Amino acid sequence: MKNTRLLFVIWMLFLVLPQGYSQEKKEDSSVLGQVNGFLSKHVKLTAYGQFGYSYTDWKDLDVRQADNQFFGRLGMLILSGDITDKLSWMVQYELFTSQLLELYACYKPYSFFQVKIGRMKTCFTLENQMSPSVYETVNFSRVIERLAGFSGDVCGNQGGRDMGLQVGGELFKTSVDDYFLEYRAGVYNGSGLSMKDHNDAKDFAAWFTVQPVKGLKMGASAYIGKLNDDYTVVNDETGEETIYNTNMKRNRMALSTCYQTHRLTCRGGIFVGKRW
Repeated sequence: MKNTRLLFVIWMLFLVLPQGYSQEKKEDSSVLGQVNGFLSKHVKLTAYGQFGYSYTDWKDLDVRQADNQFFGRLGMLILSGDITDKLSWMVQYELFTSQLLELYACYKPYSFFQVKIGRMKTCFTLENQMSPSVYETVNFSRVIERLAGFSGDVCGNQGGRDMGLQVGGELFKTSVDDYFLEYRAGVYNGSGLSMKDHNDAKDFAAWFTVQPVKGLKMGASAYIGKLNDDYTVVNDETGEETIYNTNMKRNRMALSTCYQTHRLTCRGGIFVGKRW
């Protein structure tokens, strides 16, 4: 069997309105002009896509089947903005699955403290905080897929996201864009992309990293929660099936490290947990 799979990443970045729109020689004092001026300064529209080509050739005696197709993996549309210098918001929509992935507001009065509320990425593992557009292998590692709320997890593919409240911040600035310590902690429904909680328990996640030298990040994270699900028990004698509903433990921990320069990226981790 021959299997060829190529993935092309296409990025697009643009603004809803040109930044200079409100800086015309003749200022528009109308209501529409004021609205356009506000949008050009405070609202940004971003999009990127990941497309690929897949070819698979099966040979079975005299029967031959082939799969030959182009496909779209991701089509992200991101609308973000700021109401004030301390209050911001973001909406992220996946075009291929027609699914709302993120919708949250963030209040950041200080660099060392911020509050997010809404649907967002859970603060578990270093990799889950990254965008697929900058991830070198496009797909996350297998252990991340199975333990961080993606396709291999017992909770199903939730994109590593959930509804909840999250706090975090950065401490001890070392350069223009870098801090020695970053931390996040959040309380979530534990039901992923669903708008409703499926049990009376809340899930908890925490994550922190330190950067002792530029480019090197080391961190630890933990996720403690319960997943409401059905399971089936079969009677050995009668073969009768009985369906039970329970809250399964979904606890996991991770140690992660990443070293990144302009020419080199090294990333690794140790993960402990169960899928159920």
